[in-house]
Amino acid sequence: MSEEKRIVRVSGMSKSSGNLECDEVKVEGMFRVSGDIKASDLTCEGMVRIAGDVNVESIDVEGMIKVGGDINVKSMDIDGLIKARSISGEKIDISGGFNVKENINCDTFIMELCGNGSVTNIEGSSVEVTTRRKRHHLKANTISADEINIENVKCHTISGDKVKIGVGCKVDNITYITSLDIDPNATVKKSQKAV
Repeated sequence: MSEEKRIVRVSGMSKSSGNLECDEVKVEGMFRVSGDIKASDLTCEGMVRIAGDVNVESIDVEGMIKVGGDINVKSMDIDGLIKARSISGEKIDISGGFNVKENINCDTFIMELCGNGSVTNIEGSSVEVTTRRKRHHLKANTISADEINIENVKCHTISGDKVKIGVGCKVDNITYITSLDIDPNATVKKSQKAV
């Protein structure tokens, strides 16, 4: 006999005290968790606030997710706003804005800026940042990846294999291995090919 899935469903407003461990969390509305969440899937249409850490297989949010601690996830799809201390995962896809205090570490990072973004460091295999409006920017201290293709990013140090710096970027230092392409409407203070 297979075990029945433990699903937490929220429609409207709800709170959960302490840590929450289940198979699925489905939110339509607003959900607050005072501890950690451990689950296979977290889906939300609305807003989720989690005081602690999030350990899940997949996150799918239309709206807002605010996490006081770290997010560990395989795949993440955000359409809206995300706030966290740090994020680690395989594929992170964000359309909207975000504020990550420390690091984003993943294989694939795809960002469509529909608001502003800020993070200390991004590290991955592939990093892609595009924007819908010129006024939206992503601010980072360092970006390190094999393939980097970015627009409207303000960054201190970028290092990668194949690097493409698009329109609206302002970068202090770039180190690349194979190729570097800089848009005429981008500002790069210093670039060097790795020896």
